[in-house]
Amino acid sequence: MNNSNIHHKKSFTLAETLVVLAVIGVVAALIIPPLVNGYQEMVWHATWKKQFSTLSQATTMLATETNVNFTGVFTGTNGTNNIRDKYRDYLKYIKECDSAQSWGDCIPLDWKGLNGLILYPTYWNPAPSAVLQDGTILYFATSEDPSGASTCTIAIPESGVVDSCGQIMVDVNGQKGPNTLGKDIYRASIVKKGRLVPFGAGYNTCSGWGDNCSAYYLTR
Repeated sequence: MNNSNIHHKKSFTLAETLVVLAVIGVVAALIIPPLVNGYQEMVWHATWKKQFSTLSQATTMLATETNVNFTGVFTGTNGTNNIRDKYRDYLKYIKECDSAQSWGDCIPLDWKGLNGLILYPTYWNPAPSAVLQDGTILYFATSEDPSGASTCTIAIPESGVVDSCGQIMVDVNGQKGPNTLGKDIYRASIVKKGRLVPFGAGYNTCSGWGDNCSAYYLTR
């Protein structure tokens, strides 16, 4: 047999193998995090759509008790007439916090806007809150002027409404991060005629504080 005709396959050296593994590691580090983050954001958006539907149904049911007119319904910050308690019959709370206990108990203290600014206590006031069975946090606010809430005369430019009776903030991710408006926190107005209107209705953007993201992601 002529050994000169035998072809030997060349194997990778250890150094070459290490180089290939290093390249794969770099590529994975560049590709995988954005994919994971993109998937997580899709989950938040889908959960927001589900919760908005649930809250809209609860709002409609509550409206049937008031002849589709919320004027004079939400008259207290705490007590029997606050927004949270009015919704209790239609939502399954596993925990409730009154105004004084909301922040730091039901609501994480690091809630922030999309621009990074911490919301409490500079921008958002104490208000009743609740936690649903799936961990979703609901923050129920009337207004700095309770009389405006009871008469449903609050103008919310971000929602395009002039007859808001109050607002519901929804953290679809519960106590987990990022606790950011426009990512896992969304916002909607309760209007006089028994509807729930997302912040950003009429806009087609998701920026700034993150308020407008609430309507933006309902249509995506």
